[in-house]
Amino acid sequence: MNTVVRGLFLFLGLALLPASPGAQEWVQLKTSGPTPPHRSRATAIYDPQGHRLVVFGGTSPLGNLNDIWGLDLRTHQWSDLTPLTDGPTPRPRLTPSAVYDPKGQRMLMWSGQGDEGFFNDLWAFDLKQGTWAELSTTGAVPNRRYGTVSALDPASGGMAIFAGFTDEGRFGDTWRYGVASGAWTRIFEREGPGLRCLHSASFDRQGRRMIIYGGQRSGPLDDIWAFDFATNIWTELTPEQRPLGRMFTAQVYDPFHHRVLLVGGNLGGQVRTNEVWAFDLKSNTWQLLSPQGALPPERDGAVAVYVESEGRVVMFGGGGSGVTLYNDTWSLEGISPPVSTSVAETGGHLPMFALGQSYPNPANPATIITYELASPAPVRLSIVDLLGREVRRLVEGPRPAGRHTTAWDGYDQQDRRAGSGVYLYRLETPSGVQTRKLALVR
Repeated sequence: MNTVVRGLFLFLGLALLPASPGAQEWVQLKTSGPTPPHRSRATAIYDPQGHRLVVFGGTSPLGNLNDIWGLDLRTHQWSDLTPLTDGPTPRPRLTPSAVYDPKGQRMLMWSGQGDEGFFNDLWAFDLKQGTWAELSTTGAVPNRRYGTVSALDPASGGMAIFAGFTDEGRFGDTWRYGVASGAWTRIFEREGPGLRCLHSASFDRQGRRMIIYGGQRSGPLDDIWAFDFATNIWTELTPEQRPLGRMFTAQVYDPFHHRVLLVGGNLGGQVRTNEVWAFDLKSNTWQLLSPQGALPPERDGAVAVYVESEGRVVMFGGGGSGVTLYNDTWSLEGISPPVSTSVAETGGHLPMFALGQSYPNPANPATIITYELASPAPVRLSIVDLLGREVRRLVEGPRPAGRHTTAWDGYDQQDRRAGSGVYLYRLETPSGVQTRKLALVR
């Protein structure tokens, strides 16, 4: 039975809301370049500087993997990013967990399971240099584990991890890692989501929360929780009406609608799904989306990222029935309006370049800055004070046409904390200069 139909009645009495018929559509991408091997249970991030999906590890028909691949989201061309040198490299593994570190422009990856057993090592992949480095840590560290989740809060520079199956059994523990300090800290919460593994997570940047969903204990779980980075407190968000529990689902955060999206997953045993569910973080309600187009095969263990500038979700790989593994790439279009400059605001003419408003504003202390180019051009993007003095140069050099995203972490060019106050961010191109204001609050 098709799982989109199955989802209409295999849920806990959920009355489905209208899903903007025709607003979403699945499209299988025709990619070029060498294609990554078939795999499931990998990890992935969205690299805003390179505008690409970055995939690491997973399990394949030939065993566990430690390769790393990038999909250019402008051209849909795959590139093998695996370093060719004899430098340090993580051991092959499945169910690693990864986050994007905007300050260092790195992918941080930890945990997983390999032929040697479970891991609790922490690695950084430099997205500019294409090199791995194992990070040293101080103090007590989390148990070795697989099937865990993580999220990074740019404002605090902290990465939170939760639960998983450890070398001492299934856990329900919460830890934070300080990216600057290199120290792990155990969070001794009074109440939390409880023991589990194989759950999913994403970062709610509006609320500065890690949102975790489901996973499995003695069977698939159907609850949803939020971990507040500001208070280290867990809050359950689970409504009475909700979809069937699932594990190995891909989860992303949609900032336009302030919601999380679940794609695919395992409903228990060998029952996989290709459903897409949305959880509204304002109303704490679930909605089953009904995308048009040919649907991806039912799967679990896929990876997915949300591409804000294009209003879409890009999904890769996963496992199907039996021993089937995929290396196909899909785009779920129409999730939200693409973030772009209105032609009406520019007198009906497409601008040569446009600088967007930073988010969040005020920054506390990190913020995201976006800009668009109508054609390839050399650019310089800088933070300056109100006297026009450069505080930090964020971008300099040629950039292709399209939308670009970068982050300011609240530090100056000498890596010192910038003081609270009002700053300007300035985009310079051959076609002109645009400047906007932002506030920094500490």
